[in-house]
Amino acid sequence: MKDVIISIVDKHEAGGESVSSELITVGTFCGDENDYSLTYKEQDESLLSCTTTLRVQNKNKITMTRCGDFMTEMVIEQGKRHNCHYTTPAGNLFMGVFAKKVESKINHSGGSLFFSYTIDFNSDFASFNELNVTVREVTKNVPLS
Repeated sequence: MKDVIISIVDKHEAGGESVSSELITVGTFCGDENDYSLTYKEQDESLLSCTTTLRVQNKNKITMTRCGDFMTEMVIEQGKRHNCHYTTPAGNLFMGVFAKKVESKINHSGGSLFFSYTIDFNSDFASFNELNVTVREVTKNVPLS
């Protein structure tokens, strides 16, 4: 396990509108380039008590788990649809997640993880989502900026 800087650029398109956000945080990397986990504490004010883990298996399947006050588990597997449970401050959601693309280029020193997927409720399209995650090893005695 090693400390890493994790940058996540998140884009959502729904109802003709596009929203994006970026999170840069310190987390941990555990594993190797084919099977690894990235774990970090949420920074969103409503989710501060939560920790999120992105577990990547065989470079094409991601299980995103959030633990804390709001529990979540989403499976994002390229070319497949999974039914998932997502808890938010506004309530519980059950939704379908279909992964269009999963691309992992991470090794022991860092790299990138990209995934895009759609979300549906009762088989009705809700949104298109993209996450671009970059990871780099924390270097001792170097400012994070």
